[in-house]
Amino acid sequence: MTKGIINRFKVMDVSRGAVPTGHVVAGVLTNLVTIAALVGVAFLLGFAAGWFTVALGLAAKSPETAGPAPCR
Repeated sequence: MTKGIINRFKVMDVSRGAVPTGHVVAGVLTNLVTIAALVGVAFLLGFAAGWFTVALGLAAKSPETAGPAPCR
């Protein structure tokens, strides 16, 4: 805005909706990439937590010790 790029767009033969549309499309793409990364990390953490609990179950000496701790 301070460099005059918007003024250049105003004198060029560009539709009035091109700048807001470009801004919206860039925002949507950024959000999609962010959501994909978040879902990917969530799957990786879920996979690791699943295998961690399997390892704890396999390391247990008996089926009774593999379950949750009893409340006393």
